[in-house]
Parts: sequence; C-alpha cells; structure tokens
Amino acid sequence: GRDWSELDRYTVQYLPDHLGGAEKYDELTALLLDFNYLRAKLELTDINDLLDDFDYLPDSDRREPVRLVEQALNLSRTVLIDDKSQLAGHLVGRLRRFDAPEIKVLGAQADGWRGGAWIRPCQPTLSSPDGPLLMSILLNSNLTEVAINRDGTRLIAGGEEVTKVWDLRTQEELMRLKG
Repeated sequence: GRDWSELDRYTVQYLPDHLGGAEKYDELTALLLDFNYLRAKLELTDINDLLDDFDYLPDSDRREPVRLVEQALNLSRTVLIDDKSQLAGHLVGRLRRFDAPEIKVLGAQADGWRGGAWIRPCQPTLSSPDGPLLMSILLNSNLTEVAINRDGTRLIAGGEEVTKVWDLRTQEELMRLKG
C-alpha cells in the first residue's frame, strides 16, 4: 500500500468523504482495505473518525472484506482509543482466519508494520468479526446495574455513587450522574 504518513492531515482525514461523494466506491473500498491508510488515519485522528469512513460506502457496495475490517476495528475500539499502536496486532488477531484475497493483503501489510514493538499473532487469537461478540465497553467494578434502551442506542450503568450513559455506536460516555 501507499505511504499515507507523508500526506497532509486534510487529505488523510477527508479523502473517504470525497471518494464517497464522487461515488468512487471501488477506490474507497481499496482505501478501507489498506493497512497503511488505516494506520495513518488512526494516528492523525482517532478510532471513531476511522470507523466513520466506512459510512461513506453504501451498504450495497460494502463487500464482505470491508464489513469484516469494519467489525474488527469496532471490536478493537476500546483498546485503540487508549493505544493506537495495537492496530496491527488486533487486525491480525481478528482477521487471520479469513481467506479473502483482500484480507490476506491487509494482513501481510499489517505483518510488515515496523513502527513499534508489538505482538504479532501467528494464529487467530481474538474474537472474530463474524462471531457473536458485537462490542465491548469497559466498566469499573462500582457499576453493578446495566440496561440498554429500547432502540439499542444507549447503555446505562449505575451503582451506589454514580450512573453513566454511553452511546453504543461510538462507545463514548455521554453523561455521568453522581449521587
């Protein structure tokens, strides 16, 4: 893949929006399956901005490899929020079991990443993006009650001293009520 780290922030941040707006879905698909782009976007922005890039590709043009990468990133969100250097290990650990040529290329690009120390899984070791786990949210031990609203967009967790509300799409904490 291309070396995206040398491009300016604007290009890396807004290229998916422009490709989607121009209906250049093949180019956008190639971009979303390029480890070097995923890494550059994550380094310049955050995991939520990176996941937003997948929304520029209509469902009708979203082939299985793209869905797998998007879901693998979503499953890794709680880790990548705090430690962007885990991207290669998480993609390899979640996608190694898939035989699609695009996934194999992405895996080879990730395997070749030498931007820092990382553990490279030789076997698929993390929850698969096509498995039953949809997401994970880190809760502290003081939160003992958990509920999800009817439309599945919010998670509410509470305990004796605090109640917290999360957006399940972004996994961001929206509100904290004390007392």
